[in-house]
Amino acid sequence: MKYSSRFLLATLALSALSGAAHAQFPPAGSWVGLCLDPANTAPYSTPAGGIAPLGTELMLAGMGTVGTVTMGGQNGPCFAPSARTLDFPGRFAFGVGGEGSVQSTFDDEMAYTMGWPDDTVGDFAFARILVDDTSWLFGDGGLNSAFVGASKRYIQATDSDGSTTATMTMRILADAARLEWRILNTGTEDTTIGLYWAFVPAMRVGGADHLGNNVANWLRPTLPPSASKFTTPDGYQGFTTFEDGRPIRTEKRRDTQDPDFPSYLRVYFGQTEAYGLRIDNEQSASAPDHSQADYIRVGDYASIFNNALTYNLTQDPTGTVDDQDTFLGSFQAATSITQRFPLTPVPAGETRTVIHYMRSSAPAANYADPYTVVLDSPKALNFAPGSNVIPPLQFRLWIDNQYATIDREAPLFNVKCTINLPAGLSLAPGESRTKFISRIDPNGIIPIDWGVRSDGTTYGDLPFTVDIEPTPGPKKTLSSTVRIASRPVISMNAGPNMVALPYDFGDNNLDRILGLLAGVDYVAYEWNSALRGYSPVQNIQRGLGYWIVPTNAQTNLNLNSAQPPSDTAAGGVLVQLQPGWNMIGNPYNYAVPLKQLNGISPDIPGDNQTWLELVSNQVISANVSQFVPNASLPGGGSYQILPENGQILEPHKAYWVFVNSTRTVSLIWPPLFQETLPDAGRSVVDGFAQTDRDWKLQLAARSTSGYDAANFVGATTDRKKAQLSQLPKVPMAPGQKLEMAVMGEMKGAPTRMAQSISDRQGRQEWKVEVKAEESGEVTVTWPNLPSVPRSLRLKMTDDVTGEKRDLRTTSGYTFRMDQPGTRSLTITAEPGGLSKPTIGNVVVQPAGRGNNSPVVINYALSADASVTVRVLSTTGKEIYMVTRGRSDSAGDNSVTWSLRDNANRAVAPGTYNVEIIAESPNGEVARRIVPVNVIR
Repeated sequence: MKYSSRFLLATLALSALSGAAHAQFPPAGSWVGLCLDPANTAPYSTPAGGIAPLGTELMLAGMGTVGTVTMGGQNGPCFAPSARTLDFPGRFAFGVGGEGSVQSTFDDEMAYTMGWPDDTVGDFAFARILVDDTSWLFGDGGLNSAFVGASKRYIQATDSDGSTTATMTMRILADAARLEWRILNTGTEDTTIGLYWAFVPAMRVGGADHLGNNVANWLRPTLPPSASKFTTPDGYQGFTTFEDGRPIRTEKRRDTQDPDFPSYLRVYFGQTEAYGLRIDNEQSASAPDHSQADYIRVGDYASIFNNALTYNLTQDPTGTVDDQDTFLGSFQAATSITQRFPLTPVPAGETRTVIHYMRSSAPAANYADPYTVVLDSPKALNFAPGSNVIPPLQFRLWIDNQYATIDREAPLFNVKCTINLPAGLSLAPGESRTKFISRIDPNGIIPIDWGVRSDGTTYGDLPFTVDIEPTPGPKKTLSSTVRIASRPVISMNAGPNMVALPYDFGDNNLDRILGLLAGVDYVAYEWNSALRGYSPVQNIQRGLGYWIVPTNAQTNLNLNSAQPPSDTAAGGVLVQLQPGWNMIGNPYNYAVPLKQLNGISPDIPGDNQTWLELVSNQVISANVSQFVPNASLPGGGSYQILPENGQILEPHKAYWVFVNSTRTVSLIWPPLFQETLPDAGRSVVDGFAQTDRDWKLQLAARSTSGYDAANFVGATTDRKKAQLSQLPKVPMAPGQKLEMAVMGEMKGAPTRMAQSISDRQGRQEWKVEVKAEESGEVTVTWPNLPSVPRSLRLKMTDDVTGEKRDLRTTSGYTFRMDQPGTRSLTITAEPGGLSKPTIGNVVVQPAGRGNNSPVVINYALSADASVTVRVLSTTGKEIYMVTRGRSDSAGDNSVTWSLRDNANRAVAPGTYNVEIIAESPNGEVARRIVPVNVIR
């Protein structure tokens, strides 16, 4: 028999404080009785127990209120040879309801924490209230009060110690337990108050995972006899990770002084069975009321044993923020999580409030009242080797109506739910994009489902959204992604394609893989580091990148004899990077975060380095470039620099990596840490934010035969960041006819750069060269200018003609190349762009003595500005545009009018007006009009 919300609500009032809360029909993942000594016939005191699990199909939570239980003894089964008598009051337990994730039945009724559901005791899940330099255990010695609320599905309990009283309210919102702690300073003096939250994520299921285990993160005796100390042979216990990092194998602690302090922590049963908890450390779009934590520790069970928290890591008496080589869960193979909400000053009579969540690992949610929505979608789509069957996908949206306050309840009516899918995903036949739920009663939770299909060729992280519009209530939108594994099917444009093939082939010959004929249907090249150029290639290697240039576009081309790589879970693919440029490719058919790669450099003796360490030590450039095919662009596409924060290497794509070292670097691809990966055993530079002192300007060049947009100049106050941001110019793609480069230096040598960042403030200047292999017009633009600080004045000077452009007031600059060659431009950046211009000392006079002599217009500017000069009739009609958007400097300037109109006709004698408009970079405008007489 499964727990259901109806059963719980019906029995809750009877079981809340009776001490008879032990389930007659425990869930499949129950821990009840497993640590009791069979020889102990009365392990529970009388009374003993608490509030029966309260919640929904997705999340249940219980709390102990009275009594004790004795676990273990001389013969165990836990804690041998000692017996432990554990208290119920103020202790918690969490588990999954009767349904759990729609993606699998694996997590139905799964235990999230040790003691679930009824042994809510001891040091399995508890809180300590921090008061100045001391702390006290919530519930120690018994609670003041505890009850189940009649509305909004909650439990409330109160306890006191000394001069503080803590009131805990735990609400269940769809798949989350929201814990709110209101801690009152009852003393007469000001104090500081905080909170520790600690729990043991001992997960247990009724069945077993694909390795035969039914337990993760807990004691060895509960594992099958064949299992080792850990749940997997490679040393991972469950799948615990900070955000998107590697699974944790050794104890970790992070606090807000650490630059890598995580936004959240995920604790899963395993990598293939990726079901479990997400623990947030700060507010998010899902939980905007979440309090800020300043410390989180993933450690050994010993660190919270007997409710006595150990701040430092095991064998780390210094308390410094570091990672030890002590295996996670080394004490009886058990894991613990400790979270701290920092001490905050609280005046006498005032309250400190802490709000945090124990929530499922569903991809997206929004817990803000008056209703909760949770999106349960696949985290990844996998393909069976050798099968052409594309598995169907199920997307489920849960809506939990929390208009549930007693005597103020309100149903939700006509709830409109709309799913918005990206290219590559579509609704299954018969499905509707928009669906309606006619009514959801208060405290009711109802799902709505969509069947979705993959086209089988689009891969990578595909984003989608779901819009929810109830009556009454605000509209909500949930956003998430599905990671689609690539299949051995590839599409290529005619022209250059920079590719990598992440499969095992019986024969690595490209003709046989593609089913095409080299020299007729396509040509292929590899980068030859020794020659610093391209060489034809016929046999390929996983982990490297290549250029394939088809004569005609290839759509959905099947790769013959391709099998998914057999070493995805084991990792260890090694690629030798040569000094200078290298083309690499993801050897797996799933996306891989760049920061997960390792490398060994002769320049750094000793240990293997992470990617970020290689970058920090300037062995490898921080930036990675890729070629983006686009048939609408001249040259068939353009380069793109991957964003510095969150770089992802996708399958089928190749990337340029630059090695600064003069010696070979060994790049090592790790095991793939992808949620729901089939049969998996495992359970740099900061993003460049534009500010007044840290900025980058993008420069792009375009002609009829080429397009190059991956060029940047900029400045930062951080010398190290400036050094790491330098990126040499990537070699031109085969067939490319146009290239732009910034002239700079690397290691004291002149170098053509794709990105040049200065660590100096004040006036900056860069030389930029545009190389065209065909004659014709070239247009230079600066597409990201709106994001560059307005306080900067940015100018471009054509070094050949002397023509200037203020980048703020013009969108581009076009020049003509009469023959192939190189054009030099100068980019200047200087502060002071906010100064308001004024126009003074305007003098208009003939250049000579004749009646037909041109007229010289002299004017003075108080500040640098973009200047437009026109000649107007007395009625205001434009007669001639002398100059538009010219970048002028403060001081004296001049232009000349040839006494002709815009059609190049001589103007008639008479009176005309000269209009001068000066505009500052921030949009402030000055205008002067001066008359001029034309005599014939």
